[in-house]
Amino acid sequence: MLNDIDIDILRAIANRPVLFAINKIEECYIFILGYSLAKPKKEIHGFINVKFTEFIKKSTNTIDGEWYQIIRFQSTTDAASLELFKKYFNAFLESIDNYTE
Repeated sequence: MLNDIDIDILRAIANRPVLFAINKIEECYIFILGYSLAKPKKEIHGFINVKFTEFIKKSTNTIDGEWYQIIRFQSTTDAASLELFKKYFNAFLESIDNYTE
């Protein structure tokens, strides 16, 4: 599982993407991808690209696509895509007992 620092960084990205110069969901994906590749362990990849994608697929009744692609498909604007990411990511964290605020 992820440590608290990683969770805090992901939560900060979801809640305040502008602090990380993120203006749309694709930039969010690239930022998280870069962050996960910089870490020696690949836990972030499994947490976001596997578990979070599964959560979004269940939430949206979608069977195909990665988390950022599903969010983009459901969004009308870049700002809406980030709001939707925030909504889904916070709901995802709440669904995991260890990561509730």
